[in-house]
Amino acid sequence: MKKKTAAILMAIVMLCSGVAGATVAWLAAQTSEIVNTFTYGDINLELTETKPELVNGVRTVKMIPGSTIEKDPAVVVKAGSEACWVFVKVEKEHNLDTYLDYSIASGWTELTGETGVYYREQESLAEATADVTYYILTDNQVTVYETITKEQLELIGSSTPKLKFTAYAVQKENIHSVAEAWAKVAPAATTP
Repeated sequence: MKKKTAAILMAIVMLCSGVAGATVAWLAAQTSEIVNTFTYGDINLELTETKPELVNGVRTVKMIPGSTIEKDPAVVVKAGSEACWVFVKVEKEHNLDTYLDYSIASGWTELTGETGVYYREQESLAEATADVTYYILTDNQVTVYETITKEQLELIGSSTPKLKFTAYAVQKENIHSVAEAWAKVAPAATTP
């Protein structure tokens, strides 16, 4: 009888559990997923020059006293580039200032504390379809001083005067000053 009572009691417990389980409903929900895709920004820069003409990989021009020489170096910020700080470094070699005169085109600002480094700010071209070109020299030219003599020119020898340009760019976002921007791209030899 104890077995019969235990069996009946067990059946009642199982029946109650089944009924209770069927009546207890869990409230649940699920959202659709949110996907974050992380892409990257980019800055594309080019340094171009068409004058004087390139011959055997070199742009060489004769210096004739009083003459004006066409020279059109330019920094091109390519379409699709992010907002950036744009720099150009102008280097003179072998007493260039003795023979030639030139000036930097408007829109470029000389960087305080850095000889021959100029900068400008470029807004985002991420949605642009056209490149932006910034010429470096005023009127795209240099002038040979009228006072240069044949004797001075003959003394040049293999140490011909040279004018070199290098362009740099760094993102503008999260860089709060031109000095900070230059520190990120400056060649090691020019940083303190």
